Amino acid sequence: MSELRHQLVEQLRADNHIRTAAVERAFRTVPRHLFAPDVAVEAAYANDIIPTRHAPDGRVISSVSAPWLQADMLEAARIRPGHRVLEIGSGGYNAALMAELVGPAGHVTTLDIDPAVAERATRLLSENGYDHVHVVTADAEHLPAGVVPDGGFDAIVVTVDTWDLPWIDALAEGGRLVAPLRLHGYHWPIGFTKDEGTLRSDEPLIVCGFVAMQGDGAWQTNRRTVPGTGVHLSWEDGTPLPVDQLAPALAHEPTVTRTNITVRGQEPFDALTLHLAGALPGFCRLEIDSDGDNGVLNPPPRHWPGAAIVRGASLARLAAERIGDGDDGRACTSSSSTAMAPKDTSPRRRWPSRSSTGSATTAAPAAPSSPPARQSAVPRRARTTNRTCSPRSTPVSPWTGRSFPAALPCSPTRGAAAPDERRCLLITARPPARHSPVHRLGRQSYVTSPVSPSDHVTPRAALSTGQHAASRHAVWVGAAAIITDEVGRVLLVHPTYREDGSWLLPGGVVEPGKHPDVTCRREITEELGLADLPLAGVFAVHSLSPHHPDIQPGTPFPGEIRFVFDGGTLCPDQVEAIRLPREELSEFAFLETRDAVQRLRPVDGQIMLAAYRARLGNTATAQLADGRHILDVPALDRHDVHVRYRPLWDSPLNRGPVPERLPVQQAWPWCFVPDGRVVLVADPGPRGALPMLPGGTVETTDTTPEDTLHREAAEEAQLTLADPVRLGWVLDETGEVYGGVGPNARLRLAARVTAIGPATVDPATGRPFARLLATPAQAAALLGWGPPGARQALLAAETARKRWRLPTARAAAIEEVPPEGMRLS
Repeated sequence: MSELRHQLVEQLRADNHIRTAAVERAFRTVPRHLFAPDVAVEAAYANDIIPTRHAPDGRVISSVSAPWLQADMLEAARIRPGHRVLEIGSGGYNAALMAELVGPAGHVTTLDIDPAVAERATRLLSENGYDHVHVVTADAEHLPAGVVPDGGFDAIVVTVDTWDLPWIDALAEGGRLVAPLRLHGYHWPIGFTKDEGTLRSDEPLIVCGFVAMQGDGAWQTNRRTVPGTGVHLSWEDGTPLPVDQLAPALAHEPTVTRTNITVRGQEPFDALTLHLAGALPGFCRLEIDSDGDNGVLNPPPRHWPGAAIVRGASLARLAAERIGDGDDGRACTSSSSTAMAPKDTSPRRRWPSRSSTGSATTAAPAAPSSPPARQSAVPRRARTTNRTCSPRSTPVSPWTGRSFPAALPCSPTRGAAAPDERRCLLITARPPARHSPVHRLGRQSYVTSPVSPSDHVTPRAALSTGQHAASRHAVWVGAAAIITDEVGRVLLVHPTYREDGSWLLPGGVVEPGKHPDVTCRREITEELGLADLPLAGVFAVHSLSPHHPDIQPGTPFPGEIRFVFDGGTLCPDQVEAIRLPREELSEFAFLETRDAVQRLRPVDGQIMLAAYRARLGNTATAQLADGRHILDVPALDRHDVHVRYRPLWDSPLNRGPVPERLPVQQAWPWCFVPDGRVVLVADPGPRGALPMLPGGTVETTDTTPEDTLHREAAEEAQLTLADPVRLGWVLDETGEVYGGVGPNARLRLAARVTAIGPATVDPATGRPFARLLATPAQAAALLGWGPPGARQALLAAETARKRWRLPTARAAAIEEVPPEGMRLS
């Protein structure tokens, strides 16, 4: 079962559904088969849905979603440790994945309207160690009092189809909402960020299927049947068009127009169908009774109605026909347009449309009259949010698979189109303002105010200098410093004025007219008694929004920009010289990062980690908004890497041979690649990943410690090593970690890396390790071995230079070895 789970994860990684170490760790940890006990284990780990509850008519009304879709939506939700998360639509498995992502400091609430589904989720979560997940039975349209935490949820993930977004007020400012929004009958999971009370889309995924929403938020389908044919048509927007007149058309031979477009088996063309739905008048979805005789060629699957349009007495649909297998063994299909019209002798013409597509439709209308206009209708229930769609549209060229340059959604993480071809459908959702004019078509409501790249700034009359200055946004400015001791622990101070008891980095408020660096130096002098402490650079710049959940309710707070500087490393004498102003600070402490985040407010912990890792990883200044990176996430942050001080290894390296009386219990090598850097591995754990050198315990099957070296390096990091050389050994006086074996030696070696293979699962842990490339000095800091570790790194680098003529590694950002491995020259 563990092997099946890891095989599934490897498939999701290869297909780019899993893109971060945190989501990968969650999928490797949670046993999916235990949340689907009624199916075979092989079925549980298939990349498909698992139905868990059916309606009397056989429809699936609850399921465990397909793993690829769960991974995509969790990646889009950007859930972090400490987050408060709401899942709408329960099953148990997805909530367990979220619980792994938020960690012990976070909280997950999963909600379902069906008591049987909620009871099943409660039972399975409790049986599998996730009884801390809060299961609620309620209608998601009306969240019960007490469910929404103060400040709102950091993330809301909706796993049932929804045509409305009534959860804006339940989401924290800056939080993420991922929901399969119903657009013209298609369910499109879209990621939104709440920005000043408004949801703004930024990460559409892929059209797919979801179980239907139940309760007050359920969609009421506008579905009509063509008499005597078994053909059903559904309209999502507006009043359904009449269909009785289509019966004669279905009795005649259809007209088929080939598009000459071939689609590979796994190539999506969901963007095309969504475009057609929004661009073609009369668009509808077409279903066929399986036992009906209606003359429809290549009928659509029962679970996926086809795309069609109605014009007068004529009907056309977009069809796909399997034409063979591609080079990869997957099916290839060709699309065509099938038009059905009553027999007529009038000249054939193309139906008008708002834009041309590659699948042009030719048909014979009953009469040359204009197609009926869509009719508006008063909705049964007003939408609780107004949606504005800004497609940034341009004239549509023929669709050509992934290079479709039309105004369609795109994903920054998965899109394959070239940058100049990409267009993004922008959707904003907000509570309806009383003054906003709204069009209603059926049950959809759209704010008619124009939204385009040029319309985000409201035109205004010219302002005077004073008016312009008064209109500028004012925020608080703060400055702090990352200061460590010689083993890499971070200095925190405990203020007396914080009611929640949280700690802070040394620093303070930037006063008017002062620069952040000047403020930081002044605060360090006043708070710590350390004068003239140099600041070497800026590690992080952070923007905190006024409505962030860490801000206490009622606090007048316009937002903050915070600069985090490099305060350097204090020697023991400087630590002894620290003097605190007792009326302001009660104590200070040097803490490992995993402990420091527990004492800081959540957003302060995120800032501290980003700045600390920028120092360790030698990366560019981290740019953050509400605790999240707004640019590329560096490798150390991506894998949640922490440094743990290891006193055992803060001891001298003995250069001579290991005495015969001491057994060698461990072999760890400094593994050098040709540019002089070394390979580290980081083992993901529940409290973050701890870096270490490849290597491990000397097993009874290993003839020599060098055998251990080769075996462990291959298993943990997929390294091929050559010419290992012993550097020395460290004395372990107790052998406690090995069962109290007594005094033993831990061997340190250097070796040359000749190949790095594709990443695989470590057999000892059942998890893949992150593989990092760092300079020896960076590696010593990450290992937490203190000054002796830094000296050992120098010795290893000197050995590599003399023995293999490798260069001294230049200072550079820590990089991750790609999953496919690396070619080494």
